[in-house]
Amino acid sequence: MKKTILAFSVNEIQNRCLIPTGAKVLSVVLKNDNATLYVLADTDNGLEERFFVNCVTNEEVDFNDCKERKFIGSYEQGFIVYHLFELIN
Repeated sequence: MKKTILAFSVNEIQNRCLIPTGAKVLSVVLKNDNATLYVLADTDNGLEERFFVNCVTNEEVDFNDCKERKFIGSYEQGFIVYHLFELIN
């Protein structure tokens, strides 16, 4: 089974993203001043909705709406450090 690494702009995700079912989230990096989420996916699979939240260092975060959260990674944009989490219900 062949898989493909796909890229999604974190700015365009706005807390939710349609990605192939069963995709594995690999990382988040700053590329050309855009935060980019990379996933390893079987592109023959249907799509599923996945939820993400971007948090800023030293700001309060409310995770009460989800059962579990998975840390994806951190990236710096200007003077701000962001931390991306996947919300799992």
